[in-house]
Amino acid sequence: MKFKSIAISIILLNLAGCMSFQASVPEGYSGTTASVNDTYTHYTGSQAHLFVLTQVDENVIENASYRTRLQNMGRKEIITPYMVNRAVTTEEQEFTIAGFVQFMQDGQTLVGENMLVSGNVSFDPIANETYSVTGELSKYNSTVWVEDSKGNIVSDKVVAKIY
Repeated sequence: MKFKSIAISIILLNLAGCMSFQASVPEGYSGTTASVNDTYTHYTGSQAHLFVLTQVDENVIENASYRTRLQNMGRKEIITPYMVNRAVTTEEQEFTIAGFVQFMQDGQTLVGENMLVSGNVSFDPIANETYSVTGELSKYNSTVWVEDSKGNIVSDKVVAKIY
C-alpha cells in the first residue's frame, strides 16, 4: 500500500504543470562539471522502466519522468520516453535516485505494479565524465544505482524489497 501512495504522489507531481525545479549546478558555480543521464529499459509502448536523478543535495531537479509526462501530454496509448541529461559539480554530493515503471495512462499507475525504488547515494563525480542512473525493476526486488561511462558502479545500490 505504501508504494501505491508513493505512485499517487508521483502522478500528482507530474500533473502539476507548473512545477518549479532547481538547477543541478548552483548559480555562479565556475568549477568543473560531470553529467548524469536518466535512462530507461523495458519499453513496451505503453510503459517503460525509468531510472532517474530527482535531487542533488536536496534540490529537486527536472527528470525524465516529468519530461516524458510533459512531452506525451494528449497522447492516449503510446508513450515515448524523453531522457534528461544534466551537469553536476565535481564535488561529493548527495544524489536522490529512483527507478519505477512509467505508465502512459495515469490510471495504470494506480492498478499496475510500479516497482518503485528510491534513495540517496553519495559519490564524487570526475570532471567531464558521463554517469547514468540505471537499475533493475522486478516484482519482488528493485534496485537502482549510478554507473560511469565504462559501466562501473560508482554509488551504493539502493534496494527495495517489494512484498
